[in-house]
Amino acid sequence: MDAASVLVIPGLHFLGVEDPRFARFVSILRTTGARVEGLDLPELRALTLLPSMLETASAALERHHRAHGPVALMSISFGSIVALTLAARHPDKVSRLVLFGGYHDLQTAFCFALGGAIPGFPAELRDPLNAPAVFLNLVDELLPASDRPAFARAARTFCERTWSRGPGQGEHGDDKRDGRHLRVGAELAETLDGPARDLFRTACRLDARDPLPIAMDALARAGSRFAFLDPGPLLTQVRCPVACVHGRDDDVIPFTESEALARALRHGEALITGLYGHTGNRHPGPGKLARELVTMVRVLDALARLTG
Repeated sequence: MDAASVLVIPGLHFLGVEDPRFARFVSILRTTGARVEGLDLPELRALTLLPSMLETASAALERHHRAHGPVALMSISFGSIVALTLAARHPDKVSRLVLFGGYHDLQTAFCFALGGAIPGFPAELRDPLNAPAVFLNLVDELLPASDRPAFARAARTFCERTWSRGPGQGEHGDDKRDGRHLRVGAELAETLDGPARDLFRTACRLDARDPLPIAMDALARAGSRFAFLDPGPLLTQVRCPVACVHGRDDDVIPFTESEALARALRHGEALITGLYGHTGNRHPGPGKLARELVTMVRVLDALARLTG
């Protein structure tokens, strides 16, 4: 029997497939004997969600399918929209999906990432590092054209200097509350002028303005420009089985988004675990460990079917 073929789609991260955590995961999947390839998308490396990433991914799927036959897809975080688009556009080429930490509604995902209240979750600050990346994707609605390039450079630099690269990766640790991001944000803000500087200070939470209403207003004004990021029209077109895996403690995209995806898909299954957050593993107390291991067995089964 030919080895299974798997394409793994990263999320928004400046390292793309070179993120040590991503590379390690791909390496582990390859130990099963599957043919596993990380799909490097320049748009996601640039921290931008653009329609061109869907065309790049479709071309890669076509090449992979011609060479190896049906392809299983796995995505991470905002890469879920790429995986769902491929499965909807090419149902004869995609055999199975595993979505880690995906989203069902873009507005809900952005709202949660910026600390907003959604049903079932308290209105409190979550991951404090997301607003520059969110504003980067909304910059056309937020700043005059002349101010956008400088803001975009500062936003990407902020993410490069504060986002986690996994354990043992220098200063890029998983402690999001140590105040490092405030120092980095203040330093970068001084490189900007006028509206770009003011917006960047808000994104880095250096002033009293709340970034959430600013982002929500910009998203509303963007209108149909982000229609390609809406999973809704795709879900009834996805024919293959889909495992929607999510960490209960995810502080970037709420686990309820995976539950919503699973309900809307023809063959969707939600697997919610307390062992993972958004950027790394968690360590539950002894009382929770047994039931979490049951869920993880189901997650491992989904991965086994992905590579089987």
